[in-house]
Amino acid sequence: KIRWAADAGDHEATRVANALWRNRLVGVHLHNDFGLALANALEAVSAGATHVQGSVNGYGARNGITDLTALLPILKLKLGYEVVTDAQLSRLTPVALEVAELVGKSEQMDDAPFVGRRVFEHKTETHVAAVLSSPEAYEPIAPERVGNTRRLVIPGVSRPAYLGAVDGQVC
Repeated sequence: KIRWAADAGDHEATRVANALWRNRLVGVHLHNDFGLALANALEAVSAGATHVQGSVNGYGARNGITDLTALLPILKLKLGYEVVTDAQLSRLTPVALEVAELVGKSEQMDDAPFVGRRVFEHKTETHVAAVLSSPEAYEPIAPERVGNTRRLVIPGVSRPAYLGAVDGQVC
């Protein structure tokens, strides 16, 4: 078994995988110094890694490590890996928000992928109308899959017909 820690934020996972990982069980521990921990983790998995160390919200030394709240939905919903159950995945947002609150970083969660408050927020009349008629066109996944919710925000100046269309569905 080989474990490789990319302490310098190295983004050459494929090169290392091709050189070292043939016919071996591989796990990776990736720091986010260059903002590439998630990308490197996905590349490592595609190259054959079967273990990725990470943490909720990516909290860790220096700039953090692989963010499991972003990695798990991608692996399960986009790449088809059964890494967690549907029930476990549906608790992702509440867990991420609770951990953020515990470590005093809840104010940083609004823009987080999958679990952030704004990821499923729609503001313009065009987007709101489109997401109401065809959510898959404007959202990468159904927000409920990761325990998040859709938010429809009314713009400052709105037509009466628009307001009637979104009645009862607006935050």
